[in-house]
Amino acid sequence: QMVRALFVQGQSLSRSEMVDQFKQLGNAVIFGTDSFWTGIDVPGKALEQLIMTKLPFENPSHPVQEAKVEWVESRGENPFMQISIPDAVIKFRQGMGRLIRSRSDSGLITILDNRVLNKPYGKYFIGALPKKEYSVI
Repeated sequence: QMVRALFVQGQSLSRSEMVDQFKQLGNAVIFGTDSFWTGIDVPGKALEQLIMTKLPFENPSHPVQEAKVEWVESRGENPFMQISIPDAVIKFRQGMGRLIRSRSDSGLITILDNRVLNKPYGKYFIGALPKKEYSVI
């Protein structure tokens, strides 16, 4: 029976301590928010799977996001298509970038958000996948 260490963002360890221990153990699990997607470098076998519980859309009620939406609407454009989708796809790619750091890295990306398949905008996320082969379960 394999034992895995579980790390939860915001608990007892700092982000850097958690990542250092994650790298050392090589078979641990981190439960974290999208803030782990930037500035984390774990090449090799320690990071082989990324599970996204939801597509990485910004909070629409955040003041900066609200200001962007107002500006795009004032120009008569669609803020969802002009801001939300492109920003979310960039964050999606950043998440995948944590998994694939070099040519020798490989891994599994699991997306639990069914909007990637059920919404018309899902094609933008599918198009951002490094491989165009995927399984729907």
